[in-house]
Amino acid sequence: MLNIEILLSIFIIEIFLVAALKEGAGKSKLCIWVFFIQFFIVFALRDYTVLCDTDAYYYHYNRIKSWEPFYRLSSKERFETGYLLLERFSHNVLELNFLGFQIITTLIILGVTMWYIYRNSRCTWFAIFIFVVTRGLFSEMIAVRQGLAIAIGLLVFSLLKKDKYIWAACLVLVASVFHTSALFLLILIPIYMKGISIRHKEIFLVGSTIIAFTMYGFFANDLSPEVAYSAYAKTRVAQKGLNLVGLFHTLNAVVIFMYANFLKSNLKREKLQIYSRKPDHLVLWLYVGTAVVSVRLFVIGRLLLYFLPVISVYISNLYADRRKTKYVQLASFMFCCIMICSFLFVMEVRPEWTRILPYKFYNF
Repeated sequence: MLNIEILLSIFIIEIFLVAALKEGAGKSKLCIWVFFIQFFIVFALRDYTVLCDTDAYYYHYNRIKSWEPFYRLSSKERFETGYLLLERFSHNVLELNFLGFQIITTLIILGVTMWYIYRNSRCTWFAIFIFVVTRGLFSEMIAVRQGLAIAIGLLVFSLLKKDKYIWAACLVLVASVFHTSALFLLILIPIYMKGISIRHKEIFLVGSTIIAFTMYGFFANDLSPEVAYSAYAKTRVAQKGLNLVGLFHTLNAVVIFMYANFLKSNLKREKLQIYSRKPDHLVLWLYVGTAVVSVRLFVIGRLLLYFLPVISVYISNLYADRRKTKYVQLASFMFCCIMICSFLFVMEVRPEWTRILPYKFYNF
């Protein structure tokens, strides 16, 4: 039977084969299509027993009453309106079974993610590698509602880079009807907004992290009562405000942050000024800050998923523009090894977080 080490080894071999190809426009397209097709087959055609939460979405989908109008929603539903409408439209109008619905959601989530990587990364194979070993790919597919919100969120990032702040805010609101946590993306608007110095933005992010970390009880209990009485809060109380999951997220974030800063300090001379004006590095600051806060309330760790595709692209671009010294190569090798070990640690010690194995195709 396949195990996670074999699957990861196959993926890494494919990554290095693609990386060894001659540079050119065709290399990026080939990389995107090779991995898109593979990932699409694995996730779109999976059985409802594969990946966490798939079975819950499966049972929820099959409880839909086919004779009701798709737009008639119950006030007792715990899922967001946007997801419910998409789910019911697929079931009652398109008359798809769960596999058909799963194909649609996978196509949207995976398609937009790979499109974003292709459009923004100059080293697509490295961006995909980072996105996989940080478990961003699995998390998108596990949390389908949030995965749809992340897909819309990537369009928000594209609008912010074009200084279209109002449209970006409107799109955040659209994303929030698929998963409420997407409202957190509104914090990106001041980060990308021109007229505010990078230094002031960094101070804002550090200050916000300190306030959220020290006053987490107020935010969890007073501002979000639905979270306060959930299983997440019960775990927080049992662990006296600290948790190992959040600490693990933070350690990963620190490693990523240190490697990105190392690459930034070893850029080609003509690229230094270009990167100094980019706000993408601030997204990395936000990623680390969010991870730190998740030490106090680990449900905050879910917000990290919104940034993983962007950070993967950012680091891949830093790598593409690096000075090719032996120290940079050594640091890159060490970074890859650490992230692979982190990936294997989660897969082996906490397989229930992903539940990718044993894999089984949908029973057609």
